[in-house]
Amino acid sequence: MHSLATISSKAPGQTVIRVRRTPFKPRQLRRFQAFIESTDWERRYLCSRQIDRACLGVLLLSALYFLPVMASAFLR
Repeated sequence: MHSLATISSKAPGQTVIRVRRTPFKPRQLRRFQAFIESTDWERRYLCSRQIDRACLGVLLLSALYFLPVMASAFLR
């Protein structure tokens, strides 16, 4: 994995922004892996009524948003 860091140039009149990739530190990866394996985040966050309702709301809103496009494609 790589994370991105933007570095702006200090040359006068130059507006170029260079992007340098920095490697993801193995220690951070191990800490994240330990968090995933040792906590009950799945039960706490994925089995929540509020999150289920929010996801359902997003799905319904996206269906309403794309309904005119789908209707015009099917009516052709």
